[in-house]
Amino acid sequence: VIVQSGATAIGSYQTVVQFDPNVVFVDVLNVEGGQTSGSISPGAGFDGSPTTVNVDNVAGTVTLNAFQLGNSPTGTFTVARIGFSAVAAGSSALSVDLTNSVLTDTTATVEVSPLTTSAPTITLSASSLTVDANQIATISSLSPANVAEGASGFTLTVNGQKFADRKSTRLNS
Repeated sequence: VIVQSGATAIGSYQTVVQFDPNVVFVDVLNVEGGQTSGSISPGAGFDGSPTTVNVDNVAGTVTLNAFQLGNSPTGTFTVARIGFSAVAAGSSALSVDLTNSVLTDTTATVEVSPLTTSAPTITLSASSLTVDANQIATISSLSPANVAEGASGFTLTVNGQKFADRKSTRLNS
């Protein structure tokens, strides 16, 4: 998520990012603060996780907001990074709902809302993403087929590509 503020020093933001929930979903644990994206650096004070992350994977929206004190970021800078996970093969448009997004200056006296496509505004580093069929995980086996409660374990085999390296999931722990 990128802020283009021109000469206005930004003190806070709220934005709504829209996506196709039939293709991707968002886990709140995959939303982080601003990070370097190509030649664009994080805005001073916006490199930590957003204050609020509200994900609606049914409607296909994620609402983010954050504020910072003691810095005066201006120009073009990142404020958040959203990691999307695949639901199904396909393409999802990504967009910012400018009518429900707000920027305020560092004095909290100037609020820009609704935003337009001109600075100050909020944009995304990509306008769409594509999920290939081979990126969808499929369960190919469970051994043993029936596992009693309290059993010592089981093996679940999942096929696919481009999984996160060294990630594990714990169920019912």
